Order: sequence, then C-alpha cells, then structure tokens
Amino acid sequence: MSDQNKHTFAQLQTEIFDPDSQFKISNTLGIVISILALAFLTIYGYLIVITIFQPQSIAKILPENHTVAFFELHHSIENPNSDKTFDLLQNHPLYSREAIISHIESTLDIDYSTQVKPWIGPKIGAAIIKNPSQGTANILYFAQIKNQQLATELYPTETNNYYSAVFSDYLLISSDQSTLDNILDENQTRLYTTPKFRRINTNLPINKTGFIYLDYQLIDNTVYNQLKLPFETIAPIFSRLGTEGIAIVSLDDKFLLQNFTALTPHSNGDTNLFTIPEQYTASMTSLLPSDTILFWGATNLDHQIRRFLESLMNQEISSDINQVIDLQISQLLGNNLDYQTDLLPLIANEFSFSIEIHQNQPQLKAIIQIDEEKQPTLQNIINKIVILSSQSQTQRISKTLPDGTYAEEIVLIEPQLFTTNSKYRNFSISTTTTTADDFSMHTTTIDDFTIISPEIALIHSSIDTHLSPQDSLANSAEFKLTTESLIGNIDQLTYYKIDDLLPLIMQNSEIQKYFQGLSALSSGKSYLNDGVTTQSYLTVE
Repeated sequence: MSDQNKHTFAQLQTEIFDPDSQFKISNTLGIVISILALAFLTIYGYLIVITIFQPQSIAKILPENHTVAFFELHHSIENPNSDKTFDLLQNHPLYSREAIISHIESTLDIDYSTQVKPWIGPKIGAAIIKNPSQGTANILYFAQIKNQQLATELYPTETNNYYSAVFSDYLLISSDQSTLDNILDENQTRLYTTPKFRRINTNLPINKTGFIYLDYQLIDNTVYNQLKLPFETIAPIFSRLGTEGIAIVSLDDKFLLQNFTALTPHSNGDTNLFTIPEQYTASMTSLLPSDTILFWGATNLDHQIRRFLESLMNQEISSDINQVIDLQISQLLGNNLDYQTDLLPLIANEFSFSIEIHQNQPQLKAIIQIDEEKQPTLQNIINKIVILSSQSQTQRISKTLPDGTYAEEIVLIEPQLFTTNSKYRNFSISTTTTTADDFSMHTTTIDDFTIISPEIALIHSSIDTHLSPQDSLANSAEFKLTTESLIGNIDQLTYYKIDDLLPLIMQNSEIQKYFQGLSALSSGKSYLNDGVTTQSYLTVE
C-alpha cells in the first residue's frame, strides 16, 4: 500500500470510529431520510386525494364488450365560485350557468334547485351500448348521485317509456330495459379495468371537464345501419383505429381539448408509424395577415400523406389508395407530370394552405418552401391548373361543301396560355392566365417561400405582412393565445377563426347558434409509435 493510500485509509478509520464524526454522519443521513420520507408522503398523499376525491368515471360500471362510446361531463353548476368552465362561458347565450339551468327546468318541467340539485352528483353524460342479442345499439343516460333516496323518488324504475336503475353511485336511464340489465350483470368485465381503456386514460389529463371515449372496433354493421352509414365502404378505412379518448380541460383563459387515438397493430404485429424527425414551427404564419380565417401547415407532404394513411388503415389499403391518387393526378395534370416523382418532391419542405376573405368571398392561398431548381416544375403544374380552370371558347367556321353549298361548323378552341409580370412594393409578381381571361394564378417569392393564389390581392397581403410583421397572423394575440403551447412540439398545425369561418360553411342559423361565442381554435397533431395525439386550444368571447 502506498503512503498516500495508507494516509487515506487511516483518515477513514479515524472518521468512522470518531464519535463526533459519527454524529455528523448520522445527523446528515437523518436529514436526508426525513426529506425523502416527506417527499414520499406528499406524493402518496396526493395520489390518495385525487383517487378519493376525483369523481369516479362511468367507465367503472360500463361493460367492456358492449360500450361503443360514451360522453362524460364533470359539471359544477351549483358551484359558481370554483368552476372555470362557467367562468369562460359566462357570456354565452346557451352554455352559461343560468342558460343551462333554465333549459333543464323548461324541458323537464321541474325546479332545478329543489328537484335536481339535492341529489345530482358531479358527473353526467350518455353512452351508446350494443345489445348483441337484439342486434341493436341503444342510448344510456347517466347521472352520478349523492342522495340515492331522492333520486329514486323522483325517477321511478319505469315511467314515460323509460326505465331507470341505480347501480353503484349512478342513476341509469334508458328506453331499453335490456340495456340496463346488461350493465347490472355482475359477470360483466368493466371497461375501466381493461388495458385498452387504461391506455387511453393514461395518455390524457387527470382533471377533465369533459371526456369522450370511442371504441372503433365495436362499430360494426349494427351501429352503421342505425346511423344509416355504408358499413362496407367505411369500415376498411378505420381498420387500424383501436380506441380514442378526448379530454376537455378548462384553463384560465381558454379550453384545452386533448385526444389520443390508440392504433391496432399491422398484420405483422407492428404498431410503429412512419416517423418525421423535425418538429413544426409554423414560420409561414409570418407571411399571413392577422385576419386569416383558416390555416393548415406542415412539412413534407409525402410524409404527411403516408403517415395519415398508415394511421387509418392497413398497409395493403394504404398502397391501393396511393395508386388511386397517382392515377387521378395523372388524369388531371397529364402523363408528363408524375405524382410520385414530380409533385411530392416539390413539396418536400414546409408548406401551408390558408383562406382569407376578399370582397366578402373566401380566397385560397398556398405557400411552399421550394428550391430554385424546382421552380420550372411548379410553373408547369400552375400552367396545367390554369388551363383546366379556364373555359374553352367556340368559333363558327364557314365551309364550302363539295356540292358548292355553304355550311357553318362550331369548332372548340382551347385557350392559350400566357404570362405577365408586374411589381408591387418592389416585389415581382408573375401572373399566368389564358386568352379566355377567366382564370389566373399569381405567384411571388419572398426569401425561399413561393406564394400562390388565384386572387392577386392575397399576394399583396403577404407582401404587406412581410413588410409590416406586427400585422401578421404569427403576431396576433388570438393566434398566440391558442398556439403558444403547440408550436415546436407538433408535426402539423391547424388554426380556425371560428366566428368568421362558421357563417361561410353554416347557413342554418339553428345549427350556427350552438357555436356562437366561440372565437378561435388551434389544433396540433403528433404521431406516436402506438397512436396519434392531438392538442387543441379554444378561446371564447
């Protein structure tokens, strides 16, 4: 042993057997153990509290193999001081606390404060339950109860063609007695205990205002027939979807909607999706004006299509659909442009599609991050689109027939392409049109982004926004509020300006009123190895 090691060993012996050193070590160790014990008790206590006081999900009593879907709402109508949901909806004509209570009272002809409030618990909702023996699917309504006696007095077991029962701490109501019998059967495996539900539940927030659950594998011909949907056509498209859950969470200034879709394995047992390494940053929103009403952006169109198809269906069907797309593109743009080798490589970087209002009409704009050497291919595609969108002209031609008589023939004349260039605020704009002059496509380039639109005013708006970035969508308060937690953590982004978009797509005022007061929605999607997760943020006026 070296002299240094001997000295170290001797020092260690002294410290171990020195009473003062022992006290220091044991005292320090005691402090560490106390801190660890306190941390353990804090975490354990938190888990106990959320387990005891978190309202129990209806999934604890729903049958595993018969529950197609359910919606569960955690309400606090009677608690005006602590519920963020009604704080956000306080000005809404349909969803405010007062409006909901008024609707309940007028619809059921009851007094909420005396006939409902004394017994109703924090969870209400509805479920779709299959009845295999009858080949039907029925609606089950449920409400958590805090006073069973009051609940059963107000809702006898059979009244007005509805049947009711109390199971666990829930009042169950259905128009079909066998649906209730199905749930009351003690031999049923409860949905809450199954791996498929746990998989959904663990990927979503604990404290939820609302929750939607859907089992795609239980949507069979019975359900499709009742919904009047073509089973043979739709079912293969959703062959890879397993279960889906959507959580609604009330935040201080907006709603969070988070969903997770669990995927079933491929035939070879693989669940992995085609991966995209980079995260999307939505840089193109800096070229869009703040009044843009719809935006969808991502990177690499080929990757997005492949992953979307893989998430919905098996590999064989996905391959077939790709062939159909290839054929349709070839028929549309001609055989000299190939979908796989020309179109998809053109959009290999960032791209976006957006809608703006110009002269009270929605107009489309596309932005593509494109290399200079690919510009001729892009122009070729633009030429094809302009030709296809232009109306062919006719011309009368007089002819002398062999017998010396005259006749007129109507000849179809294909429009001829031509391109003009103009300037706007020192930016060059290229316009492709035809001799028919009934349709044009305009393009300009800012940095390495090519902006395309059939309306030149939308080209101008991007140039204006580039020169005045404070007026861009990226810097608008509402866009920031709904996307600040998304950008950089997602693969693609969708933004809706709901209050401006809805009047364009919903002319029926009866439907539109249910969305009144909703302001903006941003949605970001990420593809995981075994599922797809989407986070959306919704603001309310």
